[in-house]
Amino acid sequence: MTGKRHLLQNVRTRLTASHTLALALALGAFCLILFGLYRRDVYSDLDLKLRGQVEGVDDNLDGVLGGSRVEAAASPESWLTEVWDQKGQRLFTSGIPADEPLGRLDPACVESGPFNVTVAGDLRVRVFCQKSVTHSGTVILRGARIREREADQLNAFARTLLLGVPLVLLMSAFLGYFLARRALGPVARLTEAARLITASRLSERLPVINQDDELGRLATTFNEVFQGLEQSFLQMRRFTSDASHELRTPLTAIRTMGEVALRARSAEKDPYETISSMLEEAQHLQGLCESLLLLSRADAGQLLLHRSPVDLKALAERLVDHIGVLSEEKEQRLLAEIPADLFVDADVQLVKQALGNLIDNAIKFSPPGTTVKVTAADTGGAVQIVVTDEGPGIDAKHLPYIFERFYRVDSARGRSGNASGVGLGLAITHWILRLHGGHVYAVSEPGKGCQFTLEFPKGSF
Repeated sequence: MTGKRHLLQNVRTRLTASHTLALALALGAFCLILFGLYRRDVYSDLDLKLRGQVEGVDDNLDGVLGGSRVEAAASPESWLTEVWDQKGQRLFTSGIPADEPLGRLDPACVESGPFNVTVAGDLRVRVFCQKSVTHSGTVILRGARIREREADQLNAFARTLLLGVPLVLLMSAFLGYFLARRALGPVARLTEAARLITASRLSERLPVINQDDELGRLATTFNEVFQGLEQSFLQMRRFTSDASHELRTPLTAIRTMGEVALRARSAEKDPYETISSMLEEAQHLQGLCESLLLLSRADAGQLLLHRSPVDLKALAERLVDHIGVLSEEKEQRLLAEIPADLFVDADVQLVKQALGNLIDNAIKFSPPGTTVKVTAADTGGAVQIVVTDEGPGIDAKHLPYIFERFYRVDSARGRSGNASGVGLGLAITHWILRLHGGHVYAVSEPGKGCQFTLEFPKGSF
């Protein structure tokens, strides 16, 4: 039973059955039409002869009815011709003599045209009736011809069709199954190749024999999907590894400081300094967790935009007042040069976070005494916010990757000094701009600073 069910579920079997059924319906319709046309031609020829037989009597009807003899015809085809009056009396019989072999005349036969009857048990004949007017009144002529030969021809033709169609269907089923098996052979190979691709072997690819046919395009599409999955798995592994490392660092620092404080409980060590350091690490850990949570919710599509007209000048001035403390500590100048009445249709909190990340990075990685500038402009099709610093810059080989999570241009910097961070700020900024339908990109050369641009599509207010 299982093997039978598997056979019915087989694509080759279903294709063969569908093809055979469609061909059977088409052949059945074709045979019916062909048999009908052949039958019409056969009986058309017989009716032509039958009408000629009746017309021959009709042409000599006055002479026939004027004589007293009854003529017989020896031809088996011209079997019988009769003349009947309106009262139902037979006036003349020509052909094989018999006592009313066709039965009594029904005057309605004149309206029916040629028709088939069986007489004398199994004798098949074709009958035709026709009215005729003589000097003595209206008579009805009835002629009959034996149709045994025509019936045998039709039966032979029908038997040929009934025997030929199943043979054609059987040959078609075998040929269809062979062609289906050959056509689906690449699918079987793709299936076997796909079985080899697992989470640990995402670098494997499906073979593409012909890129221009349907199977080739299918294999190419699957390869593109596998490539995306491979990148996602690699990114996920790297993300997990980096997140674990970043989480372990502040936790280790907090634990170490706590253990040191416990071992040195004398008055020589100020406990407030230890507590302050632990709080700083805890704050860093909290920021990391919040960033990870934000990215996780963003990937899950659980964050919704709350759009409203955002005044960029007012937003930038608030950020400068808030973050300006950091620049003052490094003796830097933080300037915001944004024209008035410049708005974007966006989520104000997310725009604030994206711009704040760029300003914060510019301050962290710029040396003392430099300038960090925030500008904005309407380019016609978009609104651009540009953050420029005078830091060490970024090498061109790193620019394509700086918006990836936990990516750092200089891993040796780590979280030391003032350039602390977890490598998520630019990734969050990139996601915020993408969520708004915009872009973020960077232009930089080593030793010449960086220029980060946030580009928002213009909204209608």
